[in-house]
Amino acid sequence: MYIKNNAKAIDQISSVIENTSELDFIDTPEEMAFQVKYFFDSEYHLNQSGSLLRANHIVNRLSEEL
Repeated sequence: MYIKNNAKAIDQISSVIENTSELDFIDTPEEMAFQVKYFFDSEYHLNQSGSLLRANHIVNRLSEEL
């Protein structure tokens, strides 16, 4: 999985963004890492099932925050 192979770099980037911006994060990179079966043609494009899973996750997290 992409996130496992790049965990250190992803954690560093995430920490820099969290510590230097005024953005509120509602999830972690790990929460947004999906299994290979949810990808379409690359690690950047989710298939229909992956898109629905991601959308539901975001809706649920936003509902908790609002």
